[in-house]
Amino acid sequence: MERKELQGLELEKEEKHKLTEFTKQDYDYFCNNCMFSELQEKLLADRIKDLSIIELSLKYNISTSKVNRELKKIKDKIKKVL
Repeated sequence: MERKELQGLELEKEEKHKLTEFTKQDYDYFCNNCMFSELQEKLLADRIKDLSIIELSLKYNISTSKVNRELKKIKDKIKKVL
């Protein structure tokens, strides 16, 4: 997938972007280009499926603040590749 195809996904600083809006193609592109950790890939996959922060926390046995930190790292990496 090229940058042109991702124009609709550009993230602006003031815009609140939801990870649940990504498609399978978007997910694959980001996983291939963002160098996510194993945990980050799992969190992104589950967040795309619309699992809540609390559900992610319980599923991976980590705190909600850790989930939030990892999701922020994911969003920052996505912003860099866009």
